Amino acid sequence: MGNLEVELSSEALMLATIIGILVQQCKRVKYFEAIKDQVPIYVVVAIVLGMVAAYLQKIPNPYVTGVVMGLIAAGGYSVAKKVKRKELK
Repeated sequence: MGNLEVELSSEALMLATIIGILVQQCKRVKYFEAIKDQVPIYVVVAIVLGMVAAYLQKIPNPYVTGVVMGLIAAGGYSVAKKVKRKELK
């Protein structure tokens, strides 16, 4: 089995933030909004963007790192969204 070790540098964490911003922009695509109840499309988009970014930046173990960055981006947005809802109450 391959090496699944992931070490996220500050550049990778910055990419996760950028991925989160790009995923937010994807919410303007009407097709994604139409299928979001059947498929976790925004998580999939975040993971794919993470994998592409890690590969292009030549980060070691780009696919596993990309999945982790995508999940960080998707999860970070979900947490921020819940915190904002609580502040509004």
